[in-house]
Amino acid sequence: MADTVDKTTATLEWLAKKGVEELRFTHDYTHGFFDISLDSLVVLNKDGIIVKANEEMVKLTGCPREKLVGSQFSDYFKDEQEVRSVIDKTFIEQNVTGYELVLRGKTGLETVVSYSAAIKNESGIEKEIFVVLRNITRRTYIKAEVRKYIEQLEEMVREADQRYKRIFENSKDTLYATSRDGKIIDVNQAGVTLLGYKSKEALLSLPTVENIYSNPDERKKFQETIERDGFVKDYEIVLKKKDGSSIYALITASARIDEQGNVLGYEGIIRDITEKKRQEERLEFLANVLRYSRDAIIGVDLHFLITSWNKGAEEVYGFSKEEAEGNGLEIIVPDHCLGECQEFLKKVCNDEVVERHKTVRQRKDGTLVDVELSFSPIRDRSKQIVGASIIARPI
Repeated sequence: MADTVDKTTATLEWLAKKGVEELRFTHDYTHGFFDISLDSLVVLNKDGIIVKANEEMVKLTGCPREKLVGSQFSDYFKDEQEVRSVIDKTFIEQNVTGYELVLRGKTGLETVVSYSAAIKNESGIEKEIFVVLRNITRRTYIKAEVRKYIEQLEEMVREADQRYKRIFENSKDTLYATSRDGKIIDVNQAGVTLLGYKSKEALLSLPTVENIYSNPDERKKFQETIERDGFVKDYEIVLKKKDGSSIYALITASARIDEQGNVLGYEGIIRDITEKKRQEERLEFLANVLRYSRDAIIGVDLHFLITSWNKGAEEVYGFSKEEAEGNGLEIIVPDHCLGECQEFLKKVCNDEVVERHKTVRQRKDGTLVDVELSFSPIRDRSKQIVGASIIARPI
């Protein structure tokens, strides 16, 4: 009987010891996780006093842990009352997620953080709040930049609209009138200049308006359309200047009709779209070059966020356009090459071009690929450098 009691006692002692060891292990594990978290973590008591803080909180505030613990949590924020309110809200609702606050560090530097918190429900322990602070300053900055960019676009649209109205009211477009058989009856000075003639008289002396068409048959098609419909709007034609060069133009015109309904001729406005047409052709050409180039062509902003990603980049690195754009360049840059990227960015910001630099990059599947890189600046409408264009060719 005594032996049985002894064995039972020994077993209970062993189980108790094992339980203590497991509790200690669980505590150590949890404590270790708390300290290695990339987010700032704190535990607050019911009065908003910090009872525990991790290393990231130390870095974020610039205050040593021994000063943090025992201090008022709200003291580290720009709006202390707002922080006290969100703590009260946490106690009432049990948890709060994604509440934006502005933290002010020891040096006065302000950081935008996302506050998420929940009540710790541990038996026998006074209620405490477990708080996670995530630094979202960069995200907030990007959102502000996007808003600013949208405002700029809206302002540009307003300016363009006003500019269009001024141009319409004070039109410098070509005004003309011709007879049905093609004789130029009248034309303004803008038309004389557009077509490259020395004088209005020289233009009016042409035998027929077909002389200013690059393809005379186009005049017949124009004539058929306007007589069928009574007018044309933004009818695209190619005209010929006196020196033989071509002009892309849009005609908006109507037929002149007599009292009996007979067509006498045509009058309207000719708008020169040559530069726009050539720009469209150039842009389309460049877009096709970028889109179908076998080289990886990437655009990044000054924070190394990917803003453009062509088909060649998809083939070289394995990431789709949707996967890449919006992410940091580090998705394709091995850790040991991040330093060189910073150096290249400095050169780009100094308006320098980096050409034919041999290095390695990392594909989506983790494999490395040898590439030859070129970096060059990207500028906005005000000629300010806003990013970099990176061309990579596998070698």
